[in-house]
Amino acid sequence: MCIDELLESRLQETNDVYVGRDEDAESYFKEVATDIREHRCKPFYIRALVMPPGLPGYTTGDYIEALCVAKRPGYWLAYDEKKDVFYAFWGETINNLGAHGVIGSPIYCWTA
Repeated sequence: MCIDELLESRLQETNDVYVGRDEDAESYFKEVATDIREHRCKPFYIRALVMPPGLPGYTTGDYIEALCVAKRPGYWLAYDEKKDVFYAFWGETINNLGAHGVIGSPIYCWTA
């Protein structure tokens, strides 16, 4: 499965996403999925410094490399092919990204 197909299939995963009591969950998920699609990019590798609270399998201070699949100013949605997980990385420039413990579905990572 190519990364675009994988991302599209994973946009259906919402078990780990918090939705406010007064929000319509279906509309919210659809809105976030649309936003991810609008910010999708041609995949390329990025790396981020693991920051507190850390990530499973990494030590704070390690670098993690993953495939960027969507980005907006200061925010990078990354996919780790080896571990089959998505992460949120933060930072204004590609050379200074931090991974602050956000791991899960694309919608969860995008809204964290």
